[in-house]
Amino acid sequence: MPFNKEETSFFIKLETKGLDKDEREELYDQVGDFVVTEMLESLSRGVSPLSGVGKFKQLSKKYAEDQKGGDRTPNLELDSDMLSALEYKPGRGGIWVGIFDEDEAIKSYGHNTGMRGHPILKGKGVKRPFIPRKGESLKKDITDYIDDIVEDFLNDKSKN
Repeated sequence: MPFNKEETSFFIKLETKGLDKDEREELYDQVGDFVVTEMLESLSRGVSPLSGVGKFKQLSKKYAEDQKGGDRTPNLELDSDMLSALEYKPGRGGIWVGIFDEDEAIKSYGHNTGMRGHPILKGKGVKRPFIPRKGESLKKDITDYIDDIVEDFLNDKSKN
């Protein structure tokens, strides 16, 4: 699935060798819950969960006063609709994480690209990437913990 305006998502490949269907689903749930939670936590602080991006530029004072009660944190939560749509879905050999609701994916696309390709707003939006695209990844502490979840899960299953 490519990065597009109808769905903004990325795939996390997971080692599932030797696991039955129920075990795979359990692993997918553990990793998916962790990734979504970590992404939301990072965004709540105005920080991208992507490697090499860091903090987002603070909102303008005027915009913050008009739209967010003066809070200048760029947490991508104006109405809470877009980030409420952030979820994970099982895929073949891993999980898809992203925004699959088309109305909310359009907003996500705008944040991730700075409105690239928009007929009116192109170049006017601030780029605040939070869904990894080709060549991008989640922060190392997130990917390392995903590896730990998988390793612990596989070790636990091999002991049973």
